[in-house]
Amino acid sequence: MVKPRVMMLAGATLCAALSIGLSMQPQVLFQILEKTLPSTSTSVAAAQDPSPLPDDPEVPLVLENITLTAAPHVVEVAPEASRDVLPTCEITLDTQPSVNAMVELAMSAPCSSNQGVTVHHSGMIFKIALDVEGRATVVLPALKERAVFLVETSDGHSASAVETIADFSAFDRVVLQWGGTGGFELHAREFGASYGETGHVWSGAASNGAGAVYLLGDASLHSPLMAEVYSLPKGITASGPVELTVEAEITDLNCDQTLAAQTLDLRDGTLRSRDLVLNMPSCDANGDFLVLNNLVENLTIAAN
Repeated sequence: MVKPRVMMLAGATLCAALSIGLSMQPQVLFQILEKTLPSTSTSVAAAQDPSPLPDDPEVPLVLENITLTAAPHVVEVAPEASRDVLPTCEITLDTQPSVNAMVELAMSAPCSSNQGVTVHHSGMIFKIALDVEGRATVVLPALKERAVFLVETSDGHSASAVETIADFSAFDRVVLQWGGTGGFELHAREFGASYGETGHVWSGAASNGAGAVYLLGDASLHSPLMAEVYSLPKGITASGPVELTVEAEITDLNCDQTLAAQTLDLRDGTLRSRDLVLNMPSCDANGDFLVLNNLVENLTIAAN
């Protein structure tokens, strides 16, 4: 179907061609008039003193001594290939299953380049940045076996996709998410590990333990939305408790403020949520950490 803008341009060109058709070919028109009108030899004086127009409408009016004065016009019509093609502003979303019950999202929003795009999945929300071409790719842990994903740009365009996760039941997961400059962190200390030791798993760790923490979101965006996901496979050989804590560093950006966060807890296929409202200490405590031990229930891995 032709786009409305193109249809309007084509119609305007056609009307212009019809309205100037007489002036485009004056010689052809003159030959037609010579063949259809009677030959006359009216004098100059008669021309200066024309006879009055007949009052009887039945008497035909004869046109004499017609002089064509219009110069030929040339209308240049731009070829189809040279017309500007306006980009579509629709956003597209493609999904691809990945290892460890992960999903890769590839989105394209040509009219929203360099803007933020919000990703929604089963209650988890985070925001990432589109590049100069309006494209972005992110890999995230799935929270449902039949995983539904929605992406939305700041100017209101959205797209959704559904992906079935074959190995979904093989993982337990905990999500911590927040907005703004909260500075939250999710820490897992696996099987008795202390801070800084092997088995202390968080987004800033040099290596993973039995599980891994995935950081989602772009903190440099205006009004950022962030999420961290701790993912632990069920089929591991180690056994014992996994201690989970939510921590927040007190900084100039969050001191003496009220912060909001939420956890999503996926255990044996069931997803539960819990809200958190935290009153941060005064700015005199900058550099200290708040450690919340009871916000997320610890995981216990039984021996196989």
